[in-house]
Amino acid sequence: LSVAVLQIKTIFCSFLPFKSSVNHAADIGIVILVCLITYKPIEQFVNYLFRELFFKKGIGFHSQLIHSTNHLVSCVDLKEFSNLLVNTMSDLLHVKYAAFLIFDRNQKEYTAGAVAGFHFRENRKIRLEKDSPLISKLREDDYPVLRYDVLKRVSWPEASRLNSDFELLRAQIVIPIRYQNEIIGLITLSSKPSHLPYLPHELKLFHDFSSRISSSLENAIRFNDMKLR
Repeated sequence: LSVAVLQIKTIFCSFLPFKSSVNHAADIGIVILVCLITYKPIEQFVNYLFRELFFKKGIGFHSQLIHSTNHLVSCVDLKEFSNLLVNTMSDLLHVKYAAFLIFDRNQKEYTAGAVAGFHFRENRKIRLEKDSPLISKLREDDYPVLRYDVLKRVSWPEASRLNSDFELLRAQIVIPIRYQNEIIGLITLSSKPSHLPYLPHELKLFHDFSSRISSSLENAIRFNDMKLR
């Protein structure tokens, strides 16, 4: 826009009866004026373009996930919490497989609290030891772990062990839920229907989501232990 304005100025000056000398200060002033006038409208247009055309689905998913967080925070029944969490994630992302694993402090392992897409006979097999390769990797990274990303960053023997855990869960991404530096739960999701990779802003969203519900999950686990006792 600044170049166009300067070009128009040059053409206009060429028709004047006198030839004005080149004034660089005036040109710089024109550029600054054009930038000040057009910056805000262009910024608003670009924001609208990205929000409505490119990331409209992502923003819708973000708002729905925040809405579901409010329900999870107020839920103290562990079974209801588990089903609500799995149904929410599978419905929003339309993934084929989703699972929610809870750490059993007595058995020292992670067992399935709720699953989606798995055959009912597979439910008992969906469990991870406390010191399994995948859990160890989650303790190191403190962030959602992508299958294709983590497997290419480790040695071949470690990748083989990690891949066995991913295969068991049929997962492409595993989201840890931490409470006071302890992983008390896992959310596992298979690949998207489009088979496109999970993007960095989605990982950040999953990380924030797990942080918000961590204390609620801990409360539900304690309440469930009280009922059992």
